Amino acid sequence: MKTALRTYFAEFVGTFIYVFFALLQNSAGSIAGGLVGSDGAVIDGLGVTLAIYCTGYISGAHLNPAVTIALAAWASFPWSNVVGYIAAQFIGALCAAGLNYGLYSSTVSRYEELNGIVRGSPGSERTAMIFGEYFPNPASYIIPAGASPEILATLQAHVTPGLAFASECVGTAILMLIILCLIDKKNASISPPLIPLFIGATVFAIVAVLAPISQAGLNPTRDFAPRLVALAAGWGKIAIPGPQNGFWVYIVGPIVGAQVGAAFHYVLFKFGVNDEFALPSGRVEDEHHELKSV
Repeated sequence: MKTALRTYFAEFVGTFIYVFFALLQNSAGSIAGGLVGSDGAVIDGLGVTLAIYCTGYISGAHLNPAVTIALAAWASFPWSNVVGYIAAQFIGALCAAGLNYGLYSSTVSRYEELNGIVRGSPGSERTAMIFGEYFPNPASYIIPAGASPEILATLQAHVTPGLAFASECVGTAILMLIILCLIDKKNASISPPLIPLFIGATVFAIVAVLAPISQAGLNPTRDFAPRLVALAAGWGKIAIPGPQNGFWVYIVGPIVGAQVGAAFHYVLFKFGVNDEFALPSGRVEDEHHELKSV
């Protein structure tokens, strides 16, 4: 039991670290103006890298329910640990979101005042984006104060829920495929200590190219837990169910995408071959936490 709790606590800490950087780069960039261009994607990738280095040797640093479910379905991660991992990830993301609001609440309020944004009204996803993701990326267009529903619909029409779902699904599939390729022990082209760097670089690359469409959440917990903080902080229906009722995109898209990516890896590289992975499988009975999967 002590080993199980230690593993879950590590997953909580790792997810907190990752989501802390993922959320605060939005606050520092899109609201405070402290980041420019792809700087936010760099912070996302760096946050993932640091989280894996800190906790990967204990829990495997899944940091993502979609990854956890895919590893249970396609690799050696035990289904008995899935609920505990996802719960730890959710609580870690929730704590990071609460800290984000505590640090930046006054800055966000000032930004809303200066730009005529009424929290909870159409257009306030421009500030709600410091918590959850939206499509299209609210930072890519400006909604005039008091804009009619027709104008709002026109601004948002070029990214439909279907397109946003595809963006999240494809991005997470690529991420999952690369993770499994990197941690495969038969892949002699990479040194295990470099794996977190390459996973972080993958996150950076995906976020950089897909963020203009859907903000590239790639992680159900990273989106949903912070949305609950936004809901409590006054964003109401803008938080859940979101414009175009689209919050489901960031839950279903990554879960489906991770399954697709894992299936591709299995068919192309693992079919008929025993699983051998390089980062922890999450088997809580393994006292030495032998590196097996991510």
